[in-house]
Amino acid sequence: MHFKSLQTRILTLIELLVIIIILSISIINYTTVRSTLIKDIREVQLLSFVEASQSDIQMVLEKAMETATLLANDPTLTKWFTDGEKDASLGILAKNKLTGINQAGYFTVFAVNRVTQNYWAEGGKLLDVLSESDPDDSWFFDFITSIRKCEI
Repeated sequence: MHFKSLQTRILTLIELLVIIIILSISIINYTTVRSTLIKDIREVQLLSFVEASQSDIQMVLEKAMETATLLANDPTLTKWFTDGEKDASLGILAKNKLTGINQAGYFTVFAVNRVTQNYWAEGGKLLDVLSESDPDDSWFFDFITSIRKCEI
């Protein structure tokens, strides 16, 4: 009888040690895997997401700058603006140019005449006549004083 009791104690002690060892290894593995996954998500996957988003934004900005350069160098639009928007047939061509670019998949297209200060948009719409006294129009007059063709 005494032998059975000693055997039970030893087996119980061994079972407890095995359970403690398995729990310890499980906890260590869990924390290691967890920290590795979090590090991977933060450093690798998040960085990949940011780079993908950045390339999308960069593509949109490059497309906008390309359009702005195209319009700034367009001889029809330049001539019509320089002449103070007096030639009606040239005006139709210039307005069609704005509409055509917009239909090519751009969000919005507009042009502002430095001479008349007319703010033209796609569809041949005159949206506004800009004024130096209007604070909402300061973006245009700041740009004109910078003497650049294009700016973001």
